[in-house]
Amino acid sequence: MKFKKGYLCTYLTIFVVVTGFMFLINIQTTRLLSNDKIYKIVNYSLDGSSDDLHYRLLEEGQRLFKFKTIIPESKLPATLDGNYKIIIHRLAGQWYRVYINDVLIGSLGDIKKGYSNIWNAFGVYDLDQDLLQERNELVIEVYGLYEVGLLGYPVMITDNVTANRLSNWFIILIRNIKLVAIGVLLTAFIILILLIKMSKKIKREYVYYALGAFTIIFMVLDYQVMYRLPVPPILFKKFIISGIYLASFFISIGLYKQFKVQLNLVLGLMVLGSAGYLIIFPGNMVDFKKSYSLLNLLISLNVLGWFYAGALNFKKSLYARVFSICSFVLFVLASCDIYHILMNRGFVISMSIIGVAVFSIGIVFLIIIDYIIMQGQVVYEKKKSRFFYEKSIRDSMTGIYNHHYIVSTLSRMKEPFSLVVLDLDNFKNINDTYGHLAGDEVIKNVAINLQNSIRKYDYVGRYGGDEFVIILMNCSLDELKMMAKKIKRAVEEPVYKYKGNKIRVTASMGIYNATEKEEGEQVIYRADQALYAAKKSGRSGIKMWTKSEFSDERGE
Repeated sequence: MKFKKGYLCTYLTIFVVVTGFMFLINIQTTRLLSNDKIYKIVNYSLDGSSDDLHYRLLEEGQRLFKFKTIIPESKLPATLDGNYKIIIHRLAGQWYRVYINDVLIGSLGDIKKGYSNIWNAFGVYDLDQDLLQERNELVIEVYGLYEVGLLGYPVMITDNVTANRLSNWFIILIRNIKLVAIGVLLTAFIILILLIKMSKKIKREYVYYALGAFTIIFMVLDYQVMYRLPVPPILFKKFIISGIYLASFFISIGLYKQFKVQLNLVLGLMVLGSAGYLIIFPGNMVDFKKSYSLLNLLISLNVLGWFYAGALNFKKSLYARVFSICSFVLFVLASCDIYHILMNRGFVISMSIIGVAVFSIGIVFLIIIDYIIMQGQVVYEKKKSRFFYEKSIRDSMTGIYNHHYIVSTLSRMKEPFSLVVLDLDNFKNINDTYGHLAGDEVIKNVAINLQNSIRKYDYVGRYGGDEFVIILMNCSLDELKMMAKKIKRAVEEPVYKYKGNKIRVTASMGIYNATEKEEGEQVIYRADQALYAAKKSGRSGIKMWTKSEFSDERGE
């Protein structure tokens, strides 16, 4: 795989933009935290030993921890009203309580069962001046099933104004970006499903991308603060992690279907197997955490596999270019999260969420563009033209051919055919007795029965009112008589129902057999003559036009 200079510049530009975005967030966060009105607590004691409340993965044994520290009142920043706020950002655990001088001032999580997901919480607690002494003991009591400690910045004490500024900034980044990510993923999923429904020739990989966009939403749910989970934490985490792994699998398989890069197939199957292992085997949170922390390497390898597949086909298609770029952005942002975790540095928001949102937008953009290209303007115009043409030749009530189309068809007829004109007897009585809506319903059902009684190469149309026209192609006299009886039975035998009323109808039929090229107007006139004769002879009859019996002379 050879990269041209232009391609390398593209990736460098993206890298600069992404790192620049992160740098701006860092600058603003640093500026807010550098305020001299913020007192940061970094030293604690835990069971008589020095501690800094750092993040730790728990082994079997202790689950409840009490981190204690002494805060001299003289160290606290000056405030206008003497009241303070304690800020705790991203403290891992199932629940925690905050005490000042043995007084509980706040708590977070499910104290009774420990069924919580609060690691991404931003907690702000009131510290009333009446509780303060010269030396103040702060105790943070944390209960964790598998992890305990700070994932964000140190615990801080500040005044109300500064606390509000910090809250607004952190909540904008934590809550709003999370909601945007969920919105983008749901939109991506819905758009993909709609495109799949709309197109008969949709590519199979679109289905995999849609499933990937849906299942990756589970990852974002892990960032949602849930004070009480409906299930034990291990089941919740398995649900979340399986969603991430399945999303990686679906996208890798979709890419394999598109670019035929064997690496994507192998990595996709490996991550699917890992998901199965994580769902079935780890029986406790500690083992589960260790397992998925190790197996998460496969997620990174899959993302690199997406980048590789795109880069390999970078010059060949827009699809490959956008996939490669989006994968690169996702990898860079996810690497930032890994760096923060390894360096035990506080960070405001998971960059992986932003990367996932960018990646999903890229997929949706590609599929929309591809869909537009695939359908094309020509296909669209053909469909639109066909739609209006069908509408112009169909009767609006019954859906069968209309008067104009039948007349124009007769004028173009060259091969032998027979014309049947059918009229419902005493149809006015149905309208007068049951109402016009009942009459309309009968007309619709008669049209359906006529359509079902003819052959696929014959024509049936509504000539007007309760009169129908049937064109039968290439019928001998015996076949014509048989078809006429079949059509009559199709109309008269059913019982038509409307609002509990049972309605029966009879029909009179006039038939003309055209053996040579004739004017359509003359054919209709002769079939009409036969129809009137059938009605005159007692209705519910069939009459065929013959030269010996009828005349072509028309009255004025």
